[in-house]
Amino acid sequence: CPTLVRPKPTAMRLRSAIALPASVRNAGAGAKLVKARVAATGRDSLIVIDPAGRQLHVVSHASRDAAATMSVSASLDVPGGAPAAVEPMRINKDALHDLVVLAGAQAAPIVYATGPDVVWVVTNTGNMFESNNLPMLLNFAPLLEGASLEIDFNIPVTDRNRDPITGVFTIQPFQMSNIEALTNLGGAITIDGYTQPGASPNTLAIGGNAHPLIEINGSMAGSGPSGPQLYGDGNTIRGLVLTNWVQAPVSGGGGVTHGGGGIDIESSHNFIEGNFLGIDAGGTFAKPNYFGIFSFGGENGNMIGGTTPQARNIISGNQYTNIAMAQAPCSNR
Repeated sequence: CPTLVRPKPTAMRLRSAIALPASVRNAGAGAKLVKARVAATGRDSLIVIDPAGRQLHVVSHASRDAAATMSVSASLDVPGGAPAAVEPMRINKDALHDLVVLAGAQAAPIVYATGPDVVWVVTNTGNMFESNNLPMLLNFAPLLEGASLEIDFNIPVTDRNRDPITGVFTIQPFQMSNIEALTNLGGAITIDGYTQPGASPNTLAIGGNAHPLIEINGSMAGSGPSGPQLYGDGNTIRGLVLTNWVQAPVSGGGGVTHGGGGIDIESSHNFIEGNFLGIDAGGTFAKPNYFGIFSFGGENGNMIGGTTPQARNIISGNQYTNIAMAQAPCSNR
Protein backbone atom coordinates (compact mmCIF):
# COMPACT_ATOMS: atom_id res chain seq x y z
CA CYS A 1 0.00 0.00 0.00
CA PRO A 2 1.19 3.55 -0.54
CA THR A 3 2.76 5.36 2.40
CA LEU A 4 0.21 7.55 4.14
CA VAL A 5 1.13 11.23 4.24
CA ARG A 6 -0.54 13.43 6.82
CA PRO A 7 -2.42 16.12 4.89
CA LYS A 8 -2.24 19.77 5.75
CA PRO A 9 -5.12 20.99 7.94
CA THR A 10 -8.05 22.25 5.91
CA ALA A 11 -11.27 23.95 6.83
CA MET A 12 -14.22 21.57 7.18
CA ARG A 13 -17.51 22.37 5.51
CA LEU A 14 -20.99 20.96 5.95
CA ARG A 15 -21.85 18.81 2.93
CA SER A 16 -25.31 17.76 4.00
CA ALA A 17 -27.40 17.46 7.14
CA ILE A 18 -28.96 14.16 8.19
CA ALA A 19 -32.20 14.25 10.17
CA LEU A 20 -32.06 11.86 13.14
CA PRO A 21 -34.71 11.18 15.79
CA ALA A 22 -34.80 13.49 18.81
CA SER A 23 -33.79 10.56 21.06
CA VAL A 24 -30.37 10.53 19.33
CA ARG A 25 -29.87 14.26 19.61
CA ASN A 26 -30.71 14.17 23.32
CA ALA A 27 -28.63 11.10 24.18
CA GLY A 28 -25.35 12.93 24.58
CA ALA A 29 -22.39 10.56 25.00
CA GLY A 30 -24.70 7.54 24.88
CA ALA A 31 -25.20 7.91 21.12
CA LYS A 32 -22.35 6.38 19.12
CA LEU A 33 -21.41 5.86 15.47
CA VAL A 34 -20.13 2.59 13.99
CA LYS A 35 -18.96 2.13 10.39
CA ALA A 36 -20.24 -0.99 8.57
CA ARG A 37 -20.82 -2.27 5.03
CA VAL A 38 -24.51 -3.20 5.13
CA ALA A 39 -25.80 -1.54 1.94
CA ALA A 40 -25.77 -2.94 -1.60
CA THR A 41 -24.33 0.34 -2.88
CA GLY A 42 -20.84 -0.94 -2.04
CA ARG A 43 -20.19 2.06 0.21
CA ASP A 44 -19.78 2.22 3.96
CA SER A 45 -22.80 3.05 6.09
CA LEU A 46 -22.98 4.57 9.54
CA ILE A 47 -24.81 2.73 12.31
CA VAL A 48 -26.15 5.19 14.88
CA ILE A 49 -26.55 3.61 18.32
CA ASP A 50 -29.62 5.17 19.92
CA PRO A 51 -29.89 3.90 23.54
CA ALA A 52 -32.74 6.23 24.49
CA GLY A 53 -34.89 5.13 21.55
CA ARG A 54 -33.74 1.50 21.86
CA GLN A 55 -32.94 1.49 18.17
CA LEU A 56 -30.15 1.34 15.62
CA HIS A 57 -30.40 3.79 12.73
CA VAL A 58 -28.69 2.90 9.45
CA VAL A 59 -27.40 5.92 7.53
CA SER A 60 -26.49 5.04 3.93
CA HIS A 61 -25.86 6.55 0.52
CA ALA A 62 -28.74 6.40 -1.92
CA SER A 63 -26.56 4.92 -4.71
CA ARG A 64 -23.00 4.14 -5.78
CA ASP A 65 -22.69 7.65 -7.18
CA ALA A 66 -19.86 9.46 -5.38
CA ALA A 67 -22.04 12.58 -5.11
CA ALA A 68 -24.96 10.74 -3.49
CA THR A 69 -26.03 12.15 -0.13
CA MET A 70 -26.65 10.06 2.97
CA SER A 71 -29.90 9.60 4.82
CA VAL A 72 -31.51 7.23 7.32
CA SER A 73 -32.36 4.13 5.28
CA ALA A 74 -33.63 1.94 8.14
CA SER A 75 -34.28 1.97 11.88
CA LEU A 76 -34.01 -1.32 13.75
CA ASP A 77 -35.76 -1.93 17.05
CA VAL A 78 -33.53 -3.57 19.69
CA PRO A 79 -35.58 -5.84 21.99
CA GLY A 80 -34.79 -6.25 25.64
CA GLY A 81 -33.01 -3.02 26.47
CA ALA A 82 -30.92 -0.15 25.23
CA PRO A 83 -28.20 -1.05 22.68
CA ALA A 84 -24.75 -0.63 24.20
CA ALA A 85 -22.39 -1.81 21.45
CA VAL A 86 -22.46 -2.95 17.82
CA GLU A 87 -19.84 -5.13 16.12
CA PRO A 88 -19.95 -5.51 12.31
CA MET A 89 -19.10 -9.12 11.37
CA ARG A 90 -19.48 -11.33 8.30
CA ILE A 91 -21.62 -14.27 9.41
CA ASN A 92 -23.37 -15.44 6.24
CA LYS A 93 -22.12 -15.98 2.69
CA ASP A 94 -22.72 -12.56 1.17
CA ALA A 95 -19.97 -9.95 1.35
CA LEU A 96 -21.89 -7.52 3.56
CA HIS A 97 -21.52 -7.07 7.30
CA ASP A 98 -24.03 -8.51 9.72
CA LEU A 99 -24.53 -6.63 13.00
CA VAL A 100 -23.91 -8.24 16.39
CA VAL A 101 -25.54 -6.11 19.09
CA LEU A 102 -25.09 -6.10 22.85
CA ALA A 103 -28.13 -4.76 24.67
CA GLY A 104 -28.40 -3.87 28.33
CA ALA A 105 -31.05 -6.42 29.34
CA GLN A 106 -29.87 -9.31 27.13
CA ALA A 107 -27.34 -11.91 28.27
CA ALA A 108 -26.77 -13.12 24.70
CA PRO A 109 -25.94 -10.91 21.71
CA ILE A 110 -28.60 -10.07 19.13
CA VAL A 111 -27.72 -10.67 15.47
CA TYR A 112 -29.14 -8.67 12.58
CA ALA A 113 -28.19 -10.61 9.44
CA THR A 114 -28.12 -9.27 5.92
CA GLY A 115 -29.74 -11.18 3.07
CA PRO A 116 -30.25 -10.79 -0.67
CA ASP A 117 -32.90 -8.42 -1.97
CA VAL A 118 -33.34 -10.65 -5.02
CA VAL A 119 -32.63 -14.36 -5.66
CA TRP A 120 -32.35 -15.68 -9.22
CA VAL A 121 -31.96 -19.39 -10.01
CA VAL A 122 -29.98 -20.89 -12.91
CA THR A 123 -31.94 -23.82 -14.33
CA ASN A 124 -29.89 -24.75 -17.41
CA THR A 125 -26.35 -24.61 -18.80
CA GLY A 126 -27.34 -22.65 -21.91
CA ASN A 127 -26.09 -19.31 -23.16
CA MET A 128 -27.41 -15.81 -23.60
CA PHE A 129 -30.38 -16.64 -25.82
CA GLU A 130 -31.93 -19.21 -23.47
CA SER A 131 -33.83 -18.31 -20.32
CA ASN A 132 -32.58 -18.71 -16.75
CA ASN A 133 -28.94 -19.43 -17.56
CA LEU A 134 -25.92 -17.81 -15.95
CA PRO A 135 -24.78 -15.57 -18.85
CA MET A 136 -28.32 -14.23 -19.31
CA LEU A 137 -28.88 -13.55 -15.60
CA LEU A 138 -25.56 -11.71 -15.28
CA ASN A 139 -26.52 -9.65 -18.32
CA PHE A 140 -29.69 -8.49 -16.53
CA ALA A 141 -28.02 -7.96 -13.13
CA PRO A 142 -27.13 -4.26 -13.79
CA LEU A 143 -30.87 -3.52 -13.81
CA LEU A 144 -30.84 -4.18 -10.05
CA GLU A 145 -28.67 -1.18 -9.20
CA GLY A 146 -28.86 -0.55 -5.46
CA ALA A 147 -30.13 -4.07 -4.64
CA SER A 148 -28.20 -7.15 -3.55
CA LEU A 149 -28.51 -10.26 -5.72
CA GLU A 150 -27.90 -13.95 -5.06
CA ILE A 151 -27.61 -16.37 -7.98
CA ASP A 152 -28.34 -20.00 -7.06
CA PHE A 153 -28.40 -23.17 -9.15
CA ASN A 154 -31.04 -25.86 -9.64
CA ILE A 155 -30.19 -27.52 -12.94
CA PRO A 156 -32.00 -30.81 -13.64
CA VAL A 157 -30.01 -34.00 -14.23
CA THR A 158 -31.51 -34.14 -17.74
CA ASP A 159 -29.50 -31.07 -18.82
CA ARG A 160 -27.54 -31.75 -22.01
CA ASN A 161 -24.25 -30.50 -20.53
CA ARG A 162 -24.24 -32.73 -17.47
CA ASP A 163 -21.48 -35.33 -17.34
CA PRO A 164 -23.27 -38.62 -16.61
CA ILE A 165 -20.23 -40.03 -14.80
CA THR A 166 -19.15 -37.11 -12.58
CA GLY A 167 -22.51 -35.32 -12.38
CA VAL A 168 -20.79 -32.00 -13.20
CA PHE A 169 -22.74 -29.38 -15.18
CA THR A 170 -20.54 -27.44 -17.61
CA ILE A 171 -21.39 -23.87 -18.63
CA GLN A 172 -19.42 -22.61 -21.66
CA PRO A 173 -20.06 -18.88 -22.23
CA PHE A 174 -19.62 -17.51 -25.75
CA GLN A 175 -17.27 -14.61 -26.42
CA MET A 176 -19.14 -11.28 -26.39
CA SER A 177 -16.07 -9.09 -27.02
CA ASN A 178 -12.31 -9.47 -26.95
CA ILE A 179 -12.39 -9.01 -23.16
CA GLU A 180 -15.76 -10.36 -22.10
CA ALA A 181 -17.76 -13.59 -22.14
CA LEU A 182 -19.73 -12.93 -18.95
CA THR A 183 -21.14 -9.52 -18.06
CA ASN A 184 -19.00 -7.84 -15.39
CA LEU A 185 -20.28 -8.11 -11.83
CA GLY A 186 -21.29 -4.64 -10.71
CA GLY A 187 -21.27 -5.31 -6.97
CA ALA A 188 -23.30 -6.91 -4.16
CA ILE A 189 -23.70 -10.17 -6.13
CA THR A 190 -23.30 -13.65 -4.62
CA ILE A 191 -22.86 -16.59 -7.00
CA ASP A 192 -23.17 -19.83 -5.02
CA GLY A 193 -22.42 -23.06 -6.86
CA TYR A 194 -23.03 -25.08 -3.72
CA THR A 195 -26.77 -24.43 -4.00
CA GLN A 196 -26.88 -26.96 -6.86
CA PRO A 197 -28.55 -30.12 -5.48
CA GLY A 198 -25.88 -32.72 -4.71
CA ALA A 199 -23.05 -30.20 -4.35
CA SER A 200 -21.41 -29.63 -0.96
CA PRO A 201 -18.52 -27.56 0.46
CA ASN A 202 -15.49 -28.94 2.24
CA THR A 203 -15.94 -29.92 5.89
CA LEU A 204 -12.48 -31.34 6.68
CA ALA A 205 -9.86 -29.40 8.62
CA ILE A 206 -7.15 -31.50 6.96
CA GLY A 207 -7.63 -32.66 3.38
CA GLY A 208 -10.80 -31.94 1.47
CA ASN A 209 -14.17 -33.43 0.60
CA ALA A 210 -15.69 -30.54 -1.36
CA HIS A 211 -18.03 -31.68 -4.13
CA PRO A 212 -18.63 -28.81 -6.59
CA LEU A 213 -20.92 -29.52 -9.53
CA ILE A 214 -20.93 -26.25 -11.52
CA GLU A 215 -18.05 -25.73 -13.96
CA ILE A 216 -17.62 -22.48 -15.89
CA ASN A 217 -15.38 -23.40 -18.79
CA GLY A 218 -13.80 -20.82 -21.10
CA SER A 219 -13.10 -23.10 -24.06
CA MET A 220 -15.89 -21.49 -26.16
CA ALA A 221 -14.95 -17.91 -25.20
CA GLY A 222 -11.89 -17.53 -27.41
CA SER A 223 -8.77 -15.76 -26.14
CA GLY A 224 -9.00 -12.58 -24.08
CA PRO A 225 -12.02 -12.95 -21.78
CA SER A 226 -11.82 -14.15 -18.20
CA GLY A 227 -14.34 -15.94 -16.02
CA PRO A 228 -16.28 -13.80 -13.51
CA GLN A 229 -14.90 -10.24 -13.61
CA LEU A 230 -15.54 -8.29 -10.42
CA TYR A 231 -15.76 -4.59 -11.25
CA GLY A 232 -18.03 -3.55 -8.37
CA ASP A 233 -17.37 -3.98 -4.65
CA GLY A 234 -18.78 -6.63 -2.35
CA ASN A 235 -19.23 -9.82 -4.38
CA THR A 236 -18.94 -13.47 -3.31
CA ILE A 237 -17.88 -16.22 -5.75
CA ARG A 238 -18.44 -19.60 -4.12
CA GLY A 239 -18.51 -23.26 -5.10
CA LEU A 240 -17.52 -22.95 -8.78
CA VAL A 241 -15.02 -24.85 -10.94
CA LEU A 242 -13.31 -22.34 -13.26
CA THR A 243 -11.31 -23.80 -16.13
CA ASN A 244 -9.80 -23.20 -19.59
CA TRP A 245 -9.80 -19.39 -19.71
CA VAL A 246 -7.19 -18.28 -22.28
CA GLN A 247 -5.14 -15.08 -22.38
CA ALA A 248 -5.17 -13.02 -25.57
CA PRO A 249 -1.98 -13.35 -27.64
CA VAL A 250 0.31 -10.34 -27.80
CA SER A 251 0.24 -8.87 -31.30
CA GLY A 252 3.71 -8.73 -32.90
CA GLY A 253 5.39 -10.00 -29.77
CA GLY A 254 5.01 -6.73 -27.86
CA GLY A 255 2.39 -4.64 -26.12
CA VAL A 256 -0.03 -5.53 -23.36
CA THR A 257 -2.12 -8.67 -23.32
CA HIS A 258 -5.25 -9.30 -21.27
CA GLY A 259 -7.65 -11.87 -19.90
CA GLY A 260 -7.25 -15.56 -19.23
CA GLY A 261 -8.12 -15.48 -15.54
CA GLY A 262 -10.44 -17.93 -13.85
CA ILE A 263 -11.52 -14.89 -11.80
CA ASP A 264 -10.55 -11.25 -12.44
CA ILE A 265 -10.76 -8.99 -9.35
CA GLU A 266 -10.85 -5.26 -10.13
CA SER A 267 -12.69 -4.03 -7.02
CA SER A 268 -12.69 -4.29 -3.24
CA HIS A 269 -14.26 -6.29 -0.38
CA ASN A 270 -14.89 -9.44 -2.42
CA PHE A 271 -14.82 -13.05 -1.14
CA ILE A 272 -13.51 -15.94 -3.24
CA GLU A 273 -14.16 -19.18 -1.38
CA GLY A 274 -14.67 -22.87 -1.93
CA ASN A 275 -13.75 -22.75 -5.64
CA PHE A 276 -11.59 -24.97 -7.85
CA LEU A 277 -9.48 -22.96 -10.33
CA GLY A 278 -7.39 -24.67 -13.02
CA ILE A 279 -8.32 -28.17 -11.96
CA ASP A 280 -11.28 -30.47 -12.56
CA ALA A 281 -14.16 -30.85 -10.11
CA GLY A 282 -12.67 -34.03 -8.70
CA GLY A 283 -9.34 -32.32 -8.01
CA THR A 284 -7.44 -34.93 -10.03
CA PHE A 285 -6.22 -33.35 -13.29
CA ALA A 286 -5.37 -29.91 -14.66
CA LYS A 287 -7.73 -27.87 -16.83
CA PRO A 288 -5.58 -24.74 -16.81
CA ASN A 289 -6.54 -21.12 -17.00
CA TYR A 290 -3.73 -18.74 -17.88
CA PHE A 291 -4.10 -17.23 -14.40
CA GLY A 292 -6.06 -18.80 -11.57
CA ILE A 293 -6.99 -15.41 -10.08
CA PHE A 294 -5.55 -12.08 -11.16
CA SER A 295 -5.94 -8.41 -10.37
CA PHE A 296 -4.43 -5.28 -11.86
CA GLY A 297 -4.09 -3.96 -8.32
CA GLY A 298 -5.20 -0.96 -6.29
CA GLU A 299 -8.03 -2.95 -4.68
CA ASN A 300 -8.29 -3.70 -0.98
CA GLY A 301 -10.10 -5.85 1.51
CA ASN A 302 -10.46 -8.89 -0.78
CA MET A 303 -10.38 -12.37 0.79
CA ILE A 304 -9.22 -15.40 -1.21
CA GLY A 305 -10.04 -18.42 0.95
CA GLY A 306 -10.59 -17.93 4.66
CA THR A 307 -10.26 -19.43 8.11
CA THR A 308 -12.90 -22.17 7.80
CA PRO A 309 -12.68 -25.47 5.86
CA GLN A 310 -15.57 -24.51 3.57
CA ALA A 311 -13.78 -21.33 2.45
CA ARG A 312 -10.72 -23.21 1.17
CA ASN A 313 -10.05 -22.87 -2.57
CA ILE A 314 -8.03 -25.30 -4.68
CA ILE A 315 -5.97 -23.21 -7.14
CA SER A 316 -3.65 -25.46 -9.12
CA GLY A 317 -2.44 -26.34 -12.61
CA ASN A 318 -2.82 -22.86 -14.12
CA GLN A 319 -0.49 -21.96 -16.97
CA TYR A 320 1.31 -18.79 -15.85
CA THR A 321 0.59 -18.57 -12.15
CA ASN A 322 -2.17 -19.39 -9.70
CA ILE A 323 -2.62 -15.91 -8.17
CA ALA A 324 -1.26 -12.74 -9.79
CA MET A 325 -1.43 -9.22 -8.35
CA ALA A 326 -0.11 -6.62 -10.79
CA GLN A 327 0.34 -3.98 -8.08
CA ALA A 328 0.94 -4.04 -4.35
CA PRO A 329 -2.39 -5.09 -2.81
CA CYS A 330 -3.86 -3.18 0.12
CA SER A 331 -5.09 -5.44 2.94
CA ASN A 332 -5.95 -8.32 0.58
CA ARG A 333 -5.70 -11.79 2.13
